[in-house]
Amino acid sequence: MATERTSSPAEAHYGLSPQFVGEPRAEMAGGLAGKVVALIGLPESREGAMVHALHMARAFPCVLNDGDKVAVPDHGALFDLVVIDASMEWDAAGSGMPVLFIGSPDAIARRTPTLNRTSQDCLMTPCDEEEFLLRAYRLVSSSQL
Repeated sequence: MATERTSSPAEAHYGLSPQFVGEPRAEMAGGLAGKVVALIGLPESREGAMVHALHMARAFPCVLNDGDKVAVPDHGALFDLVVIDASMEWDAAGSGMPVLFIGSPDAIARRTPTLNRTSQDCLMTPCDEEEFLLRAYRLVSSSQL
């Protein structure tokens, strides 16, 4: 049974929808469980709902903002998935990590010509938590092939 939650006006406009999925689908939760997901440069209105959705899927969100520094581990695999605001200037091609760009239709439209790999996807806001988890699951799963 889905549970309703309220959202702020900013979250309703920019972030995820207030409709909350009680439990993620088993295959999505299984595919995301234990994965480390970087959330980069996202407005707080989107960030909180995404962190919550990732926790429900038993993933480990890592929120990074402008100026944050992260040490790269010896094995080179920093994150299993990067979720980044589509309006940020960042070239994902050389990262070697699956990337989900999230943002307004205009920001996504500017990114679309550069999305040429199966390990990159985009999601327009507002979006619901289930769609976010489905896209994250698809990217993580395709990168493991």
